[in-house]
Amino acid sequence: MTSINGTPLDDPARGQEIFQTLGSASEARVTVMRNGRQQDLTLNLAQVAQQAEAALGENAGQTAEAPLQVPETPPEPANSDE
Repeated sequence: MTSINGTPLDDPARGQEIFQTLGSASEARVTVMRNGRQQDLTLNLAQVAQQAEAALGENAGQTAEAPLQVPETPPEPANSDE
């Protein structure tokens, strides 16, 4: 991850601040580098929380954490100027 909601994750203190503000947000815009290319993803935080809870339920008693499921390709923007 390189940024969340447009704020670069280049300082650990800033990262902690961003994660604290996400508690009341319904979605997060996340920028990642994947295969050398920058990609912007919009995450529905309620859906992410549901997936995390489901993964924890499925992995009860196991020590390994379940990976977060992120789509391989981001969805097309709803309103594009192109």
